[in-house]
Amino acid sequence: MLLDIRRIGTFLAYKGFQWEPISPLGQAQGRPVGFIASREGETSFCGMIVSVGTEASYDGRPVRVVDDDGERENRLARLKDRLEKAAEPVGERAAEMGLPFVSVVVNHDPRCRFEDLTRLLEDRSAKATPAVDLFFWFDDFGRDRMLYRRSDPAVHEMLFDWFHAAGSL
Repeated sequence: MLLDIRRIGTFLAYKGFQWEPISPLGQAQGRPVGFIASREGETSFCGMIVSVGTEASYDGRPVRVVDDDGERENRLARLKDRLEKAAEPVGERAAEMGLPFVSVVVNHDPRCRFEDLTRLLEDRSAKATPAVDLFFWFDDFGRDRMLYRRSDPAVHEMLFDWFHAAGSL
């Protein structure tokens, strides 16, 4: 998880943000990390970092994974569970502060794909995802991506200005 935290910290710094964890980083091993990001001294948004799979160095060779529909459903259920458990306290904090809520998923599992996240978001039974305004998907095996949720137009415009990416669900 510490490599994930460093990766996200570098990305946010490149975009002009400073961030601080909501919970001590010593507890981060394998657990989601909540954070608050600020820009030019002003608090901008709350977020959480969720790590999927195990951090390992990736050698760049193609990874071929074949799985059946049952495994895909299990993987989707695990991702849903991780996001819901992580989003609850951080999402509440963002709502209390009146800030956008951003979820950062760092994928280390070659069987997990960005499409799994989009399928999860289309599932109306997912409890935590409606509170999230923007998802970042950092992937060891594919492209990094962003996905906006349909939210308040002013929030969407602000996030778009900060991160300069299109696409919404």
